[in-house]
Amino acid sequence: MSIKIENLSYAYEKNQVLCGINTTIHEGSLTALFGPNGSGKSTLFKCILGLCKGYGGKIYINGTDASLLNVRQKSKQIAYIPQTHNTVFGYSVLDMVIMGTAHQVSSLSSPSEKELRQARAAMEKVGIEHLSGRSINRLSGGEQQLVLIARALAQSAKILLMDEPTSALDYGNQLLILRQAEQLRNEGYTVLMSSHNPQHVMNHSDRTIAMFGGKIVADDVTESVLTPELIQKLYGVKTIFSESEHGKSIMPL
Repeated sequence: MSIKIENLSYAYEKNQVLCGINTTIHEGSLTALFGPNGSGKSTLFKCILGLCKGYGGKIYINGTDASLLNVRQKSKQIAYIPQTHNTVFGYSVLDMVIMGTAHQVSSLSSPSEKELRQARAAMEKVGIEHLSGRSINRLSGGEQQLVLIARALAQSAKILLMDEPTSALDYGNQLLILRQAEQLRNEGYTVLMSSHNPQHVMNHSDRTIAMFGGKIVADDVTESVLTPELIQKLYGVKTIFSESEHGKSIMPL
C-alpha cells in the first residue's frame, strides 16, 4: 500500500496552506512528516483522509485516485491515529478498539464474532489485551495511545497516519509508541508519522518529508535530509550533531 501525491494544493478561503506538494509514501516504510506548526502537516493529513474537499492536484492510494473512493472504501486502506485524548464517554478499551471495525458493519447491525476477534487480535498485537475491560479515561497517556493504534489495526488498513503520536507523553511512553511504529513498519504496514522532535525523526524514520510554509523543502532518506541547516530553517534553532556508536545525537546550541 502506498500514497502518491501530485501537485497538491489547498487553501482555506484566501489562505493558501499547501502549494505544489509532490511526494510518494512508499509501501512498508516509516516516513516522518517534519515541520513547525502552520507548515501544512495537518492539512496534508486531512487531504489524504478526504476531509478537505476541493483540493487541487491528485492523491493516489495504492494507485487509485482518492477522490473516487467513498468513506468505506478509503477506510479499508487508511487508518488515522490521532493524539491521545479523553473521551466524553468512558468507553471500555474493547469498545474503543471495536470502533475500528465500523466500516465492516452496517449502520443497523452490531459487531459480530468476527469483529470481536479482530479487535482482540489488534489488542494482543500491541500488548493491551489485559486492559480490555478498563475505561479508556482511566489509562495512562501511553496506554491510551496504544488503544488508538489497536483501533487502527482492527480497521485492517495497511496505511497508518499517525498525528504527532508522542505529544504529551512522558519519555518512556514516547519510546514505547515509537518502537510500536517501527514494529508495524517491520510487519509491512506503511506508516506516515508527523513529528516536531528531530531526535525522534533521526532515530526512528526511514524517510523524512520536511515542510515549511505549505511546501516540501526536503524529501529523502532521513540521514541525508536531517541536518543542522534544515533544523535552523524550520525552527530557527542552531544545533550540533554528535556521532557515537549508538548513532547521532542532536543538541541545541
